[in-house]
Amino acid sequence: MRGAGFALFAAAASAAAIGPPSQLRVTFSPRAAELVAGWTTLGIAPSSTVESGPAPDKLSTRTVGSITTFANDKCPTNSTRTSHSAAFPAPPGVDTFYRVSSDGGATWSNVTRARNPALVVRHAGGTASVTVNHRKPATIDNYWVSLGTFDFKAAQPAAVEVDAATADGQVHLDAIQVLSTK
Repeated sequence: MRGAGFALFAAAASAAAIGPPSQLRVTFSPRAAELVAGWTTLGIAPSSTVESGPAPDKLSTRTVGSITTFANDKCPTNSTRTSHSAAFPAPPGVDTFYRVSSDGGATWSNVTRARNPALVVRHAGGTASVTVNHRKPATIDNYWVSLGTFDFKAAQPAAVEVDAATADGQVHLDAIQVLSTK
């Protein structure tokens, strides 16, 4: 066919970029020696994977969990999000480190715990800045770390604020316990 030209076009489906893991949390599992990692990503993510182990450089166990994708019509950008969940072994009394992936292990979250998250305690006497090293074991009943002794009054606002913006790793704050010193 002299003089005839052909144009070839390839159609490619491009998936929206998957955002990094956010809202990372850990909860107890019904099984005693297991924890469940949960996190959210922007976009439609193909998988939920957790690697865990006794040290940041010894993450020898890989588990695959579940995903639920949903449209977020309350968000101004009407973005699609994926909610992730994956159980992983965490024997009681043993430090367990973990990281998560939303794309089958191509990219991973940070695995380190922060040494320097800034906490601000707002109390009746003003404010106090506190730093808690998350790489050290808890000092009270193997679960709690004291932030100090503060004066709280019923008619005055009080708060504990976490600022992880300058933290050098992941920050996990699961609960605040307020106890009377009297």
